[in-house]
Amino acid sequence: LSRMAADLEGAAQRTDEGVLFHEGPAHSSKVLYGNVIWDGALSLAKFFAWCDRCGRVGEAPCGPVRGQSCLELGAGVGVVGLTLGRLGAREVVITDNEPEVVELARRNISSNGLEANVAARTLDWANVATYLPVGSRGGGPFDLVVAADVLYDGDGQLFAQALQAHLPSGSSSVGYVSNHHSPARCDATLGFLRTMFDAGFSVERLEDESGRAVGSLCISGRGGSLGAHGQTEEIFRGSRFVALDQQEGLEAVRNASFRFGGESPMQRIQIFRFRRTTASRGGPGSTEGTGATATRSML
Repeated sequence: LSRMAADLEGAAQRTDEGVLFHEGPAHSSKVLYGNVIWDGALSLAKFFAWCDRCGRVGEAPCGPVRGQSCLELGAGVGVVGLTLGRLGAREVVITDNEPEVVELARRNISSNGLEANVAARTLDWANVATYLPVGSRGGGPFDLVVAADVLYDGDGQLFAQALQAHLPSGSSSVGYVSNHHSPARCDATLGFLRTMFDAGFSVERLEDESGRAVGSLCISGRGGSLGAHGQTEEIFRGSRFVALDQQEGLEAVRNASFRFGGESPMQRIQIFRFRRTTASRGGPGSTEGTGATATRSML
């Protein structure tokens, strides 16, 4: 794959951001979606790496993650959380509900030498007892809660429940979710977004100046992936988060157009940001005052 290079020391692969990861074998009796890498995870990891470089001068939709606490939901191989760890997050907890996938994430943590600030835990969206309302190192709720390509089937309610629980009222916690898109099969995404709207969250999508979704790594007709070294700027340059309203916003998501579109729905990625509307601004992940957020009426 042009977006990754094989690691010559073994079966690991390496992302453009330098994260090593192993994928898991097929399971004999069940499907493990988290055993393999998905474009949504590569895209969100690349987005945070870009923000880390550009955010220091106010040119990105969010600032650097250094020193922040981060939680990844439905992490699979853990590429997003591992990238946040490499970028200097104070604490990262990578979670999944499949024991085999959690063990795979632990292997990937070890492969990257990130045991000091990254850990893997079991978290089942359907089991509130497994939720992690605060980081293991104290200091209140996680600053950032992230997830990538976790919405496939169903109505998105369980994921919405888990995300809401980790973005508590009165906190400055911020959620970032990337997901693939197919207009014919987006009920889970739309159901999730509708639930977040109903719960009073601010919902924003990463867009370019023309209102197209930004997040896809591939350009059709240009030889495939833009994920190669040195091309991240072309993917995210000029993007910012645009506030969505429930009616027109859901329609924009369903009928999304993309700055760069891949050949398959799995390569067409939308990136969303979530904050409680009653939360204080100016905390970790906030870009208030930077001009990084727009409204759809401005487009």
